[in-house]
Amino acid sequence: MLSHHEAFRARDEGDVLLVRVVDDGADTSNEGSLSAAEEGVGLGNTRLRPQQLYGDDQSFSIERSASGGTVVALTMPLHRVATAPRASDVELAAAP
Repeated sequence: MLSHHEAFRARDEGDVLLVRVVDDGADTSNEGSLSAAEEGVGLGNTRLRPQQLYGDDQSFSIERSASGGTVVALTMPLHRVATAPRASDVELAAAP
């Protein structure tokens, strides 16, 4: 029996978030990109939502490799949110 692996990686590239999912499972399909018809509703919606939110500032691709398996890659703007300091990070002033 062949071993099957999936890997998920997300990386902060400053102002861009890179997300990559790799599945090395056997695939009998041809190498290259999936067509819209092959994607189905779920993957089609996954492609559409970042496009609606970020326009040309995002990318989404699904590629099949010749050796089998699939690689999904998503890039999108990374928005940072200022957070309040935690209580443990704040020195409490002594009462007068």
